[in-house]
Amino acid sequence: MTHLLVFITLRHSSTGISDTDQDGSDQEEAQFLLEVTQAQRHVCSIEQELTRAKLRENIVLGELYKFRAEEAECRLEMAEFELGCMHNSMRNGTTALNDGPSDHKCRHTLLSSTF
Repeated sequence: MTHLLVFITLRHSSTGISDTDQDGSDQEEAQFLLEVTQAQRHVCSIEQELTRAKLRENIVLGELYKFRAEEAECRLEMAEFELGCMHNSMRNGTTALNDGPSDHKCRHTLLSSTF
């Protein structure tokens, strides 16, 4: 976001206004410019805070996506293992396609072999 740069320029004009009146006007203008600068600083501070919050959000989203990818990888490995068990059982002629206990036995074998 682009911010206005505030330059304080105090100048005396030759409009017939006394130096005392001009000095009071210059001080009032300077006070307004100071308030503008303080407001701009506050906006910058809030923008930095927002940037830090967005960074944290992106880090946590990255962790979530990594977790989901790891979970999907585990499910894929389990499916490939179960498919391999089923293929071997069919090739050996030891089970039918809809035979549930064989699948359970393969799953149990996988779980016990990973620990």
